[in-house]
Amino acid sequence: MSSLSKILILFILSTIVFAQSNEKTIIVDEHFNLREIAAKEFGDANLWPYILKYNRYEPNASLQKGSSLIIPTKKVKDALSKLSEAEQSVKNAIEIGAKVLAEEQINSAINNLNTAYKLKKEFEIDKLSNISLEVIKEANAAYKKTKEIREKTVDAILSYKIGTVQKLFPSSIRWNNIELMENLRENDWARTLSTSLAKITFYDLNQIRLNENSQAIIQHSKFDPLLNKASTKVKIEKGDAYAMLVNSPKKKFDLDIKGVKTKINSKYFWVEKNNNSAKFANYNGEIEISAKDSIVSIKKNQGSVIPENGLPTPAKNLLPPPNLITPNPTEKFSNTSIDFTWTKVDGASNYWLEIGLDENFKNVFLQQKSIEENSFTVNNISEGIKYWRVCSVDELGLPGPFSEVRRFVIVKDNSLPFLLVEKPQNNFVTKEQHITLSGKSDVNCDIFINNSKVINNNGFFEYNLNLSNGWNRILIEAINKSNKKNHVTLNIYYEASPIVDLFYHDQKVENVLSILTNQNKIKLDFQTRPFTFIYLFDDAGKKEQVSYADSTGNFSLHVNLDKNLEKKSLELHSKAGFKRQIELQFKKDNEPPRIILENDLPSFTNKNKVEINGVVSDADELFINGNKLILTNDGKFKYQLELLNLNNELKIEAKDKAGNSSVVVKNIIFDDQPPIYIETKIYKLDYKTNIYSVDIFAKDETKLNNFAKAELIIDSKILTEILSYDETKKCYSTKILNTSSEAPKIISVTLEDAAKNIKTYKLN
Repeated sequence: MSSLSKILILFILSTIVFAQSNEKTIIVDEHFNLREIAAKEFGDANLWPYILKYNRYEPNASLQKGSSLIIPTKKVKDALSKLSEAEQSVKNAIEIGAKVLAEEQINSAINNLNTAYKLKKEFEIDKLSNISLEVIKEANAAYKKTKEIREKTVDAILSYKIGTVQKLFPSSIRWNNIELMENLRENDWARTLSTSLAKITFYDLNQIRLNENSQAIIQHSKFDPLLNKASTKVKIEKGDAYAMLVNSPKKKFDLDIKGVKTKINSKYFWVEKNNNSAKFANYNGEIEISAKDSIVSIKKNQGSVIPENGLPTPAKNLLPPPNLITPNPTEKFSNTSIDFTWTKVDGASNYWLEIGLDENFKNVFLQQKSIEENSFTVNNISEGIKYWRVCSVDELGLPGPFSEVRRFVIVKDNSLPFLLVEKPQNNFVTKEQHITLSGKSDVNCDIFINNSKVINNNGFFEYNLNLSNGWNRILIEAINKSNKKNHVTLNIYYEASPIVDLFYHDQKVENVLSILTNQNKIKLDFQTRPFTFIYLFDDAGKKEQVSYADSTGNFSLHVNLDKNLEKKSLELHSKAGFKRQIELQFKKDNEPPRIILENDLPSFTNKNKVEINGVVSDADELFINGNKLILTNDGKFKYQLELLNLNNELKIEAKDKAGNSSVVVKNIIFDDQPPIYIETKIYKLDYKTNIYSVDIFAKDETKLNNFAKAELIIDSKILTEILSYDETKKCYSTKILNTSSEAPKIISVTLEDAAKNIKTYKLN
């Protein structure tokens, strides 16, 4: 225990006086404990040195009895709250897939978050709030970008590129540069320019890598529900490409080359199209090529050439790879120019050299073709760990398999200490909570891992890591005697739980998932752990389908149902090796819900509100004009429809869980204005019989009633007549007998419309 701690334990808090709303003043006495104050006021006992710093005391200062200290409670809590929000923002972005789809933004946010942790550890509370706000801004931007990319419906994306990559829309007349993660749709053209590479990832996870000066057309990459298969088709116009395919009977890859037909059962092959020929080199499985009714089967590490308008050559064994000589895997280079050498291979006309940023060459730094000698010098290599490999090319121009992979290290600044982490690799995935990190550095360096000093044993170091669930950021630092520092950052993903969660429609799935449907073929969208393999089995245990969760954990299944009741099962295999089985129960239901209205709804009304009473059966949801109603257990519902226009559509829609629906549609006319009287015409029809015709003309916004009532005077007598509406004459009409010498006169007319609006017009 430090001298300061011993002194502080002798004091007690005697009184607390509020100075401001965001600060407190304390007076110390015998049993005062500064850690307890920090825990109470800040929620973190480890922040007690900040109280001394805020009051301008030295870290080892002795506090005397009666001393006063100001506690900046609100300031610290606000800063810690922003830090917590920053942590959550980064977590949300990573969970949705920002590490893959918005790498630049999320890495910047993570770096700033680590700076925030450092500021907190150094008690720089004043700076902590600002850096936390910057983290929140960057993480939210990464989240937004990732969400936008995920919501795009695309056939393919540009998942990696070097140099200049362009695309041409079917309706466009000029090529446009394409950015990383940009989409490529059906019939889009893609091309690479000199010293450029492009990796295109399709809907079904198949990939092609266009080498420099190459051009291809994305013909399609889709799922066909009728065939229950995903299919990709690419047309190679010119240049060459490597194809890396997902081996599955449900995923078909077609290559379109003029004059050549292919049948592909290989995960990895190379193809070239030029003005004189088409070339194939296969490194896995088998490829069948045919031209002019001549068929050649190319097995593993074999190739063939098809001349323009000619027959394919017999399958020929590809040349073996050379043995790599220099650079040595243990060498460290301070300059950026390196001489690469390898053994000669008999029959090789030239060699290809590739330098990668990772040992699997998912990210390629450089590809150099047509090297005639068994050596090549590469300039301007960027700093860090690189990997290299070489393949031999025969006299037909067919590249053989690549050699073993070797690594080398570039350290541009000689003043920085050497640091190499040998294991684990960056983005390593494990289900073991405790793993060993090992590496190399200069003998005279101090090694720190996450700020903990590690023994440097003659240039070698090891450290046992205790991982937290999810992503773990590991900072390895080497500091030499001149206080020069070099560092490596690793991201390690630890799966703590053996239970691989599965979500369907945002609901967590337990051991059984029941699905109602009215379709024979359905698409199911799930979410689980990122990079999990998914296997679908029928009720007899036969594998039907294989899928793969992307970096955000999303995957889809297309399921065929042959019976009304069916059982299937899912097997989830996480990246770290955890497995889980879930039973799927399917039930087909083609009966739509029933909607029964319990009150008659008018076609015309002069009321601006209409009450709707009814009951539905076998329904899960009910909507009236798009508004969702809450159903009671007996299915009854009430709704008051407000009539705002002359014509008001009423749409009642009931849906069940299987996707069946029933709809009732009715138009209700709202009219609260009475008919309008226009004029009356009275004339004699027959002079012999004294029969008069009485015609009353009126109009209404909607529809007039079939009858109208009129009061007439004949011979000083008042009579009431009912007039019928005459569609031909477009008026109310009746005939009356009048023996008087004077024509009859109308005193009043009572008009009514279909909405029951009534008005009596008094006439002179």
